[in-house]
Amino acid sequence: MSFILPTQDQFKQLMTQEYKGPIVMVNLLKFKPDGGAESYQKYFEESKKIVEGKYITRTIYRGDGLMTVIGGEEWDEIALYEYPSIETFIDMNRNKEYLEIVKEKKLAQLDITVEEIERLVEERSQARKEKDWQRADQIRDTLLEKNIILEDSRGTTGWKVK
Repeated sequence: MSFILPTQDQFKQLMTQEYKGPIVMVNLLKFKPDGGAESYQKYFEESKKIVEGKYITRTIYRGDGLMTVIGGEEWDEIALYEYPSIETFIDMNRNKEYLEIVKEKKLAQLDITVEEIERLVEERSQARKEKDWQRADQIRDTLLEKNIILEDSRGTTGWKVK
């Protein structure tokens, strides 16, 4: 997997820290080959409207890394963002508008496009209408392998990135 997201337990642990002061978030980014960088740029431009000045104090660095000195992972881009406090960082990650945009970031790093996801969701819906449960389950499992979670509710199917 080419990205790591904080777990709920990690957020809880972060909230218990008594540190008061600015923090820096380090983003190590690896994009999928076809369209990943463009998808991330879209996420960046949209999220910037929400976070810049309100949550993020400043961008310390955003760009290419020369090389990885320790570890074997190669990264397409590195970004360091300063937040005024842990509370501000947590608040940003609770902002519903921001969370919608985060989907773009996640998709930039997955090996599947929105169009592919929508096509498979529609195919699964059709399989369910035809009571082809085996095919419907197979599609759900295929999407789950690609970190896409399906959410069935009242005859419709939504999806989110894991």
